[in-house]
Order: sequence, then C-alpha cells, then structure tokens
Amino acid sequence: MVMTDIDRREFLRRSLLAGVGVTLASGLTSTLMSTTARASTGSCLIGAHALPRGTEVTQINSTLALEGEIGRQLDAIRRYSYWGGYVPDRTHLWAAQGGRIPYISLHAYSMGKKAIIPWAEIARGDHDAYLLQVGQKLAAFGYPTYFNFHHEPENEPECGTPADFQAAFARVRSVIDSAGATNLMWVCTLMGGTYRGRHGGADSWLPDPSTYTFVGTDGYNRFPIVPHPGWMSFSDVFISAQQKAVSLGKKLFIGEFGTIEQTAGGYPGDPQAKAIWFQDAASTVTSWGNVEAAIYSHTVANFSGYKMPYWIDTSASSLASFSSMASLPPFTV
Repeated sequence: MVMTDIDRREFLRRSLLAGVGVTLASGLTSTLMSTTARASTGSCLIGAHALPRGTEVTQINSTLALEGEIGRQLDAIRRYSYWGGYVPDRTHLWAAQGGRIPYISLHAYSMGKKAIIPWAEIARGDHDAYLLQVGQKLAAFGYPTYFNFHHEPENEPECGTPADFQAAFARVRSVIDSAGATNLMWVCTLMGGTYRGRHGGADSWLPDPSTYTFVGTDGYNRFPIVPHPGWMSFSDVFISAQQKAVSLGKKLFIGEFGTIEQTAGGYPGDPQAKAIWFQDAASTVTSWGNVEAAIYSHTVANFSGYKMPYWIDTSASSLASFSSMASLPPFTV
C-alpha cells in the first residue's frame, strides 16, 4: 500500500508522538513537529552521514559538529546496519529522540562481510526468525524510520541474482510487517548508474512496487579524480532515477549524494564549481518537486582505489553554499 502525502503527514505526526511518550519536553516536541512538517508535499528533508574525523569519536559527535557548521539541525541521518548487529542501535535512538529521522539499510552480510547471507535463503524463509526479531525491535523502537533492505544490491553479486534480491526484499518486507513495525517508511535503493542502464537496468532489480513507498538512489560526482563521464551536475546524476520514480507514481529518495571539488588532485578546474553544484542541487530539487529526502555523504570514501573527499567543508565557498542550500526552500518550511 502506498501512502498519500496526507496519510504520511498524519502517520508521522502520530508516530512521533507515540514514540517519544508523554514525558517529552515541549522544546523537543517543537523540533519533531518541525521535521514532520518538512516531509509534507513540495518539501525535501535534508540529511547526512557524517564520518567522524579529528577529535570526533562517534557519529553523534560528527553529526553535531556538522550541524554547527551549517547552522541548522539535520532532518535525517544515515546509519546502515549489518546482519546480526543491533537494529536499531544507540545512534538511531539518539537521532530519533532529537528529531532526526534515521535512515537504515539492513545488509545481507555481517560487518566486514565476514558472513554472506544469500538472498535465495532469505526468500525461502530460512532467516525468518532473525527477521522477526529485527521487526519486533523496530516496532518497539516506535519512531518513524526510513528503512531499506540491502541498498545497492548490484554491488553484491555474491548474494545472488537480481531475481533473488527481488524475492528476498518482498520476504523481508512481509516478515517485518508481521512484527507490527508500522513505523517504517520503506525505500528500495539502487545505484544511480543502474537507473541509467548499468547492471541490467533498474527494472531488473526493483521489486514489486507494492513492497516499497520510495524509489531510492545513490549517486556521486567524482570528476576529476575519475575522469569518465566528466563533471556531472546533481541533475545529471539523478535525472534517470527521478524519471523512474515519476513513472511509478512515487517520490524519489536520495539516500547518498556527494561531490568532490573540481580542483581535486591538482586538476586545474573551477574552485567555485562545488559551490555551484550545491546551488544546482537546490534548484533541481525545487523544480522536480518529488524528492522525499536528500542525505549527503559528509565523508571521505574509496572508489576504485581512489580517495573521494566529499566533505561539505572542503572549501569555504562549498560550506557556505551547502549551508545556504540547507536554509532555503525546499529544505525548510
């Protein structure tokens, strides 16, 4: 069943109040309801995954530091989970209690990929007992949560085929639903390149549309460290996924996005290009009008053996531009 925007606003309102209980302070209530309002039609939640650096020991530390830099609280945080781990964990609880909606993806492998769980086993029901436990814990958690089973499945061919993934996704949804976890907002997330035709295309991977509410995608601009296909704007990265979301009558959920500087690696590019990229992101989200959330990767990541410094504050202009973007519609109410 796909929620309408009106249904979702009411769902969030009730779930937030139920999740925090009657002892919630008035200031926190205001924060939570502000976050809920941003999830309404025409607006987009802004979030991040902030990797700890320097003296920042935990994701909580790094999230607070980032919020201090951009001058506002994030609406959502991304923190993935692994098979056999804590779902949800203490950081998810901290985020939810503070008015930030957690985005969780449960992977079909343990941390460090020490154990791989084949999707065919999940689809067959071999792991229903574990999934039921996860669902019960999420139900008891109570807070609204964006939830996805195994984001970017195209990256893990060792887990099975696209058909195996589709069947496993449906099974996971069914079992967790049976545990009463009605606080979850389901996302199915593929890589941006898959929507552009790689890995057999999105239709090869997306499960039955009735099993998820939001079309999820991840995408990055890696030029000039990765020269092909060249500098990609926010629109270039996500237009194919947005078109798929529109064709399915769903909103787009951008679970990961990021860009490096055009001068990275000593390339003689425009030092203002990253700042302009963020401006384009804001105007694109506004013009599309169907983006549920955009969660930035405030981190350094490895891609094909190269380090990608996606940090928001790689330059004063990029930080100022992102902060400006996050303070204007559609990211505010």
